[in-house]
Amino acid sequence: MLLYAFCPLALSFADSPTFESVVEAFRAKYQSITDYQCRMVENCRKGSRYEERTMNIYFKKPRFIRMDILKGNIFLDAGTIGVYKNDGKVTGRKGGFLSLFAMTVDKHDPQATSVRGLAFDEIDMQAVLEKMLFHVSEGSACTVTAGEGTYELACEGRDAAANGGVTKDVVVLDAVSFLPLSTDSFEGSQLVQHAVWSSYVVNAGLPDKLFDVFWDPRQLTALGVQNISALPAQ
Repeated sequence: MLLYAFCPLALSFADSPTFESVVEAFRAKYQSITDYQCRMVENCRKGSRYEERTMNIYFKKPRFIRMDILKGNIFLDAGTIGVYKNDGKVTGRKGGFLSLFAMTVDKHDPQATSVRGLAFDEIDMQAVLEKMLFHVSEGSACTVTAGEGTYELACEGRDAAANGGVTKDVVVLDAVSFLPLSTDSFEGSQLVQHAVWSSYVVNAGLPDKLFDVFWDPRQLTALGVQNISALPAQ
Protein backbone atom coordinates (compact mmCIF):
# COMPACT_ATOMS: atom_id res chain seq x y z
CA MET A 1 0.00 0.00 0.00
CA LEU A 2 1.45 3.31 -1.07
CA LEU A 3 0.65 6.14 1.31
CA TYR A 4 2.37 9.17 -0.19
CA ALA A 5 0.24 12.25 0.49
CA PHE A 6 2.28 15.10 -0.84
CA CYS A 7 3.13 16.90 -4.07
CA PRO A 8 6.69 16.57 -5.38
CA LEU A 9 8.83 19.65 -4.95
CA ALA A 10 9.14 21.66 -8.12
CA LEU A 11 12.92 21.73 -7.91
CA SER A 12 15.53 21.22 -10.57
CA PHE A 13 19.26 21.72 -10.76
CA ALA A 14 20.65 23.77 -13.64
CA ASP A 15 23.94 21.91 -13.40
CA SER A 16 24.93 18.71 -11.68
CA PRO A 17 23.57 18.76 -8.13
CA THR A 18 26.02 19.63 -5.38
CA PHE A 19 25.91 18.41 -1.81
CA GLU A 20 24.80 21.86 -0.68
CA SER A 21 22.04 22.16 -3.30
CA VAL A 22 20.56 18.78 -2.38
CA VAL A 23 20.68 19.62 1.33
CA GLU A 24 18.92 22.91 0.59
CA ALA A 25 16.21 21.01 -1.32
CA PHE A 26 15.85 18.71 1.69
CA ARG A 27 15.61 21.75 3.96
CA ALA A 28 12.89 23.26 1.74
CA LYS A 29 10.94 20.00 1.86
CA TYR A 30 11.15 19.83 5.63
CA GLN A 31 10.01 23.44 5.95
CA SER A 32 6.90 22.57 3.91
CA ILE A 33 5.91 19.81 6.33
CA THR A 34 3.61 20.33 9.32
CA ASP A 35 3.30 16.65 10.19
CA TYR A 36 4.39 13.30 8.84
CA GLN A 37 4.08 9.60 9.51
CA CYS A 38 6.39 6.83 8.35
CA ARG A 39 7.40 3.25 8.95
CA MET A 40 10.97 2.93 10.22
CA VAL A 41 12.96 -0.30 10.37
CA GLU A 42 16.14 0.28 12.33
CA ASN A 43 19.05 -1.65 13.74
CA CYS A 44 22.00 -0.33 15.69
CA ARG A 45 24.81 -1.54 17.89
CA LYS A 46 27.08 -0.28 20.63
CA GLY A 47 29.87 -2.65 21.54
CA SER A 48 28.24 -6.02 22.25
CA ARG A 49 24.74 -4.54 22.49
CA TYR A 50 22.49 -4.88 19.45
CA GLU A 51 18.98 -3.58 18.84
CA GLU A 52 16.53 -3.96 15.98
CA ARG A 53 13.08 -2.44 15.82
CA THR A 54 10.18 -1.94 13.43
CA MET A 55 8.30 1.25 14.33
CA ASN A 56 5.54 3.57 13.27
CA ILE A 57 6.73 7.16 13.66
CA TYR A 58 4.34 10.11 13.98
CA PHE A 59 5.66 13.68 13.95
CA LYS A 60 4.01 17.07 14.28
CA LYS A 61 5.62 20.49 14.49
CA PRO A 62 6.88 22.15 16.61
CA ARG A 63 8.37 18.76 17.53
CA PHE A 64 5.88 16.25 18.85
CA ILE A 65 7.12 12.71 18.19
CA ARG A 66 5.32 9.44 18.81
CA MET A 67 7.04 6.08 18.36
CA ASP A 68 5.01 2.84 18.32
CA ILE A 69 7.28 -0.22 18.34
CA LEU A 70 5.68 -3.07 16.42
CA LYS A 71 8.56 -5.55 16.57
CA GLY A 72 11.85 -5.66 18.43
CA ASN A 73 14.54 -7.98 19.69
CA ILE A 74 14.49 -6.69 23.28
CA PHE A 75 12.06 -8.04 25.89
CA LEU A 76 8.70 -6.19 25.88
CA ASP A 77 9.73 -3.98 22.95
CA ALA A 78 6.71 -5.02 20.87
CA GLY A 79 3.79 -2.83 21.87
CA THR A 80 5.96 -0.18 23.51
CA ILE A 81 4.83 3.41 22.89
CA GLY A 82 6.82 6.55 23.57
CA VAL A 83 5.91 10.22 23.16
CA TYR A 84 8.15 13.30 23.14
CA LYS A 85 6.63 16.81 23.21
CA ASN A 86 9.65 19.05 22.67
CA ASP A 87 10.08 19.49 26.43
CA GLY A 88 13.06 17.30 27.19
CA LYS A 89 10.87 14.48 28.55
CA VAL A 90 9.59 11.19 27.16
CA THR A 91 6.40 9.56 28.37
CA GLY A 92 6.14 5.89 27.58
CA ARG A 93 4.54 2.59 28.35
CA LYS A 94 5.92 -0.87 27.70
CA GLY A 95 4.25 -3.60 25.75
CA GLY A 96 2.85 -6.79 27.20
CA PHE A 97 1.77 -7.01 30.83
CA LEU A 98 3.19 -3.55 31.63
CA SER A 99 1.03 -1.76 29.06
CA LEU A 100 -1.37 -0.40 31.70
CA PHE A 101 1.34 1.77 33.25
CA ALA A 102 3.02 4.91 31.90
CA MET A 103 6.07 6.72 33.16
CA THR A 104 7.89 9.94 32.25
CA VAL A 105 11.69 10.18 32.12
CA ASP A 106 14.33 12.55 30.78
CA LYS A 107 14.82 12.16 27.04
CA HIS A 108 18.39 10.92 27.64
CA ASP A 109 17.34 8.26 30.15
CA PRO A 110 18.47 4.80 28.91
CA GLN A 111 14.83 3.68 29.03
CA ALA A 112 13.99 6.26 26.37
CA THR A 113 17.01 5.98 24.06
CA SER A 114 18.45 3.51 21.59
CA VAL A 115 21.35 1.30 22.62
CA ARG A 116 23.59 3.99 21.12
CA GLY A 117 22.05 6.57 23.44
CA LEU A 118 20.13 8.40 20.72
CA ALA A 119 17.11 10.32 22.00
CA PHE A 120 13.75 10.76 20.25
CA ASP A 121 14.81 14.10 18.77
CA GLU A 122 18.02 12.61 17.38
CA ILE A 123 16.36 10.17 14.98
CA ASP A 124 13.59 12.25 13.38
CA MET A 125 13.68 14.05 10.02
CA GLN A 126 14.79 17.31 11.61
CA ALA A 127 17.74 15.49 13.19
CA VAL A 128 18.74 14.08 9.79
CA LEU A 129 18.68 17.59 8.30
CA GLU A 130 20.61 19.01 11.25
CA LYS A 131 23.26 16.30 10.83
CA MET A 132 23.80 17.25 7.19
CA LEU A 133 24.00 20.96 8.10
CA PHE A 134 26.44 20.07 10.87
CA HIS A 135 28.73 18.43 8.35
CA VAL A 136 28.55 21.49 6.10
CA SER A 137 29.44 23.82 8.98
CA GLU A 138 32.24 21.55 10.20
CA GLY A 139 33.85 21.31 6.78
CA SER A 140 33.42 17.54 6.57
CA ALA A 141 34.36 15.72 3.37
CA CYS A 142 30.91 15.44 1.77
CA THR A 143 29.78 14.04 -1.56
CA VAL A 144 26.49 13.58 -3.38
CA THR A 145 25.82 10.70 -5.76
CA ALA A 146 22.78 10.63 -8.02
CA GLY A 147 21.31 7.14 -8.26
CA GLU A 148 18.18 5.64 -9.80
CA GLY A 149 15.66 8.11 -8.40
CA THR A 150 17.79 8.91 -5.36
CA TYR A 151 20.51 11.18 -4.03
CA GLU A 152 23.07 9.68 -1.67
CA LEU A 153 24.69 12.16 0.68
CA ALA A 154 27.86 10.88 2.35
CA CYS A 155 29.98 12.77 4.89
CA GLU A 156 33.20 11.85 6.64
CA GLY A 157 33.69 14.17 9.60
CA ARG A 158 36.89 15.75 10.80
CA ASP A 159 36.22 14.95 14.47
CA ALA A 160 34.32 11.78 15.36
CA ALA A 161 34.16 12.86 19.02
CA ALA A 162 31.95 15.78 17.97
CA ASN A 163 29.64 13.33 16.16
CA GLY A 164 28.97 10.71 18.82
CA GLY A 165 31.93 8.60 17.73
CA VAL A 166 30.55 8.31 14.19
CA THR A 167 33.16 8.74 11.46
CA LYS A 168 30.82 8.65 8.46
CA ASP A 169 27.14 9.43 7.87
CA VAL A 170 25.20 8.43 4.78
CA VAL A 171 21.68 9.63 3.94
CA VAL A 172 19.70 8.53 0.89
CA LEU A 173 16.94 10.90 -0.25
CA ASP A 174 14.20 10.34 -2.77
CA ALA A 175 15.15 12.46 -5.80
CA VAL A 176 11.57 13.69 -6.33
CA SER A 177 10.18 14.21 -2.82
CA PHE A 178 13.54 14.80 -1.06
CA LEU A 179 12.31 12.68 1.85
CA PRO A 180 14.79 10.33 3.59
CA LEU A 181 14.77 6.73 2.41
CA SER A 182 17.61 5.46 4.58
CA THR A 183 20.28 6.59 7.03
CA ASP A 184 23.54 4.88 7.95
CA SER A 185 26.27 5.67 10.45
CA PHE A 186 29.73 4.12 10.62
CA GLU A 187 32.51 3.87 13.14
CA GLY A 188 35.47 3.26 10.86
CA SER A 189 34.40 0.40 8.60
CA GLN A 190 31.71 -0.88 10.96
CA LEU A 191 28.07 -0.03 10.28
CA VAL A 192 26.67 0.90 13.69
CA GLN A 193 23.26 2.28 12.74
CA HIS A 194 20.97 1.59 9.80
CA ALA A 195 17.40 2.78 9.29
CA VAL A 196 14.98 2.46 6.38
CA TRP A 197 12.12 4.97 6.11
CA SER A 198 9.00 4.14 4.07
CA SER A 199 5.21 4.48 3.73
CA TYR A 200 5.16 8.24 4.24
CA VAL A 201 1.99 10.18 4.90
CA VAL A 202 2.70 13.92 4.93
CA ASN A 203 0.53 16.82 6.14
CA ALA A 204 -2.45 14.63 7.02
CA GLY A 205 -3.50 16.91 9.89
CA LEU A 206 -2.49 14.87 12.94
CA PRO A 207 -4.39 15.91 16.10
CA ASP A 208 -2.53 16.77 19.31
CA LYS A 209 -4.35 13.96 21.16
CA LEU A 210 -2.39 11.42 19.11
CA PHE A 211 0.61 12.34 21.25
CA ASP A 212 -0.80 10.62 24.30
CA VAL A 213 0.52 7.12 24.97
CA PHE A 214 -2.98 5.87 25.81
CA TRP A 215 -4.59 7.17 22.60
CA ASP A 216 -5.02 4.54 19.87
CA PRO A 217 -3.79 5.78 16.45
CA ARG A 218 -6.36 3.55 14.76
CA GLN A 219 -8.91 6.19 15.81
CA LEU A 220 -7.38 8.49 13.19
CA THR A 221 -9.31 6.60 10.51
CA ALA A 222 -12.63 7.40 12.19
CA LEU A 223 -11.55 11.06 12.24
CA GLY A 224 -10.95 10.96 8.49
CA VAL A 225 -7.18 11.33 8.89
CA GLN A 226 -5.04 9.24 6.55
CA ASN A 227 -2.65 7.16 8.63
CA ILE A 228 -0.29 4.19 8.72
CA SER A 229 -1.78 2.35 11.71
CA ALA A 230 -3.20 -0.45 9.53
CA LEU A 231 0.11 -1.30 7.86
CA PRO A 232 1.25 -4.88 8.66
CA ALA A 233 4.28 -5.12 10.96
CA GLN A 234 6.15 -7.46 8.52
